[in-house]
Amino acid sequence: MSRIIFITLMFFALVLYAEEKILVDGVEAGKFTMDLDAAQKYAKKNNQIILLNFTGSDWCHWCKLMEKNVFDKSAWSEYAKDNVVMVWLDHPKDKSIVPRKYVTRNNVLREKYKISGYPTYILLDSTGHEMTRLGAGKGKNPTSFAKEVEVALEMTEARVEAFSKKLGGQAGVDYKNLQTELKQLKKEKKAAEQKIKESGPRIAIIEEKLEVTRVKSRLSKEQQVEYEKARVVFANAQKTLQQFISSRPPSSVENRAKYQKLYDALSKAKKEMNSF
Repeated sequence: MSRIIFITLMFFALVLYAEEKILVDGVEAGKFTMDLDAAQKYAKKNNQIILLNFTGSDWCHWCKLMEKNVFDKSAWSEYAKDNVVMVWLDHPKDKSIVPRKYVTRNNVLREKYKISGYPTYILLDSTGHEMTRLGAGKGKNPTSFAKEVEVALEMTEARVEAFSKKLGGQAGVDYKNLQTELKQLKKEKKAAEQKIKESGPRIAIIEEKLEVTRVKSRLSKEQQVEYEKARVVFANAQKTLQQFISSRPPSSVENRAKYQKLYDALSKAKKEMNSF
């Protein structure tokens, strides 16, 4: 067999493996799919919850660890078949990994759910409403992760209704009422946390304006001009450092030196601004 033919066959073998492990279209019980629309229809039809897996398959250490220790295990697949529909939302460095039709959608979902780190696991009920979020862990396995999912499943209407009937009488009614109250409180808590998060930037702006007003009130016009210049230098130094950090530069002697230089410039600018 020629080397070219061998390499070609190996390539197609890898492609087939990837397609079998993660479906591009449609849904198959116990397997991840990239097809969110199909997953939502399947979940609604079968009254199952949805697991959204926001991953960075070719660069995220914790994502790979969870795949190896949890999702690649047959025990997890067997559990998932009857309990959860799994959706693979990949954000790899190699853009060819994700079909073009899903790239924009994955980015929209990342913004919608405010994903700030990978992996992030979000459980939705059969109607698409967020129930809870789960994280990665070094010691997690199919059994431990399934237990985390079960906690969320106990909150679904079907499970609550079934257990309430099993208890019967006043105990069943009380259980159902407590579950309803808990669900409402969690909803209110989430809304309050979101409001606090959204108000953060505005609070910072107001505090800065108040501080500027206080400082300027004790300065002469000439000093106010110098103070404004110092504020601009500080803002630019802060922006430059933030941009450098956001670029996620690889660890190296050169980049560590650059970070230190930018940090020192920011410290100097801050000291100058605070001297007024």
